[in-house]
Formats: sequence, C-alpha cells, structure tokens
Amino acid sequence: MDTEGRINNLNSTVNKIETLEAEIEVEKLIAKEEIGGIFKEIERLQLDTENKNRFTEIEKCYANIEYFLEKAYFPDLSMTLNNLANLQAGTGRYKEAEANYSEALEIRRKLAETNPGVYLPRQAETMYNLAVLQVNTGRYEEAEGTYTETLELVPKLAESYPGTYLPFLTMILNNLADLQAGTGRYKEAEANYSETLKISRKLAEINPEEYLPDLATLLINLAVIQNKTGNEKDAQKNYAEALEIRKTLEEKNPEDRTNA
Repeated sequence: MDTEGRINNLNSTVNKIETLEAEIEVEKLIAKEEIGGIFKEIERLQLDTENKNRFTEIEKCYANIEYFLEKAYFPDLSMTLNNLANLQAGTGRYKEAEANYSEALEIRRKLAETNPGVYLPRQAETMYNLAVLQVNTGRYEEAEGTYTETLELVPKLAESYPGTYLPFLTMILNNLADLQAGTGRYKEAEANYSETLKISRKLAEINPEEYLPDLATLLINLAVIQNKTGNEKDAQKNYAEALEIRKTLEEKNPEDRTNA
C-alpha cells in the first residue's frame, strides 16, 4: 500500500474512533435521561400518599430501570466500548483501549451472570482482546492471567458451538504458548502447543484448505520448542510432517510459491 493509501486508512480509522466516542456519549446521555425520568416518577409516587397502589407502582419502576439497563443500555454500551477499544489498540492508543476494554469487560461479566448463554461469549471476546493488548504492551504476566481466565470459559463454548469456538480456542492456546516460549518456559509452551495441535488436526480434517497452513506453522513452532526441551525425536517428526503439508499445499497452489 502506498503512502496516500496508508494516510486514507488512518483518517478512516480516526473518523470511526470519533464516531464511536460520540455514540458512547449519546448512549450515556440517553440512559441518564431515561433513568432520571423513572426516578422522578418514583419520587412522585412516594409523595402520592392517597395512591393505595403506589408501592406496587414504585416496584415496577425499579424493575423498569433494571430491564432498561440489562436489555438495552449495557449490551449496546459494552459492544460500542469493545469496538472502540479495537480501533484504538490498532492505532497504538493502548492506554485508552485498555480503559475501554476494562469497562466493557466489567459490564459483560455482570451481564453473563444473569444470561451466560448470550454474554459469556462476549465476555471471552473482550478478555482475549485485553490479553492481546497486554502482550503488545509487554505485560506478559497480566496477559497470561487473562488468557488463562479466558480458557476457563471457551472450552464450554466450544462444546456447544465447535464451528465458532474451536478455532478461537486454538488462538488462545497458541498465543499462550507463544507467550510462554518467549519467556523461556518451554515445558509449559510445549504442553499448550501440543493441546493446540490436537484441536488443529480436527479442524484441518474438516476444512483442510483453511486450516492446513496453520497446522504446518504450529508443527514447526512445536518442533522448535521440543528441540529446546531435548525432545529431538518428536521435533524431527513434526518438522517432517510440516514439510509434507507445505509441499502438498504448494502442489495444489503453485501460484502461492511464485508470489511468496
């Protein structure tokens, strides 16, 4: 991409960030007005001593606040915050991105407590994004903790929705293994690469065109670590398998080798 194209992309991203920031302000303003109106109604009912049903009506008002927050405001706000943080992280504005990921995560945790089927996947998504940011800012211990917590959620999701969450699970395991390898913890990295490999083999059986390239890369990463841990025999086997996969892919797609 030429310089003009990069500038246009950057300007487009800045515009998107500004739009999302404005959306958040509007969402918060609407919520303030909506809830403020309900509280005014509660105050009116508290003073209306002749209304025999006032306590029932006050109870309904509080229920309306809870419904509005859980069904409308918080879900929309958390999505906008997460999307905004993605853009900010992509342009190196990590401090702002982290603040928005953290706020989105706090909301999604609460929503997942009452509706896990809908919001646990979104909680996991934000946690993964936050972990990637922590890696990019050199905070490896925090990132490992966030990845580990995410791994407590995703296997259950993968059981129910394997097509969506098995690939996501491999991403988390692979990133965690990369982190551990990068900090010299080769045994832990080997265990997580091996776990990733099991899942990646299943995915490659289902969709070889999409997942075989990733499988080859993973085999090489695992072989590198196995050499470091003295497991040369398995390392050689994995190198050989990766080479065979890449030869097969090149035979099927010779233009990829030409353009490489």
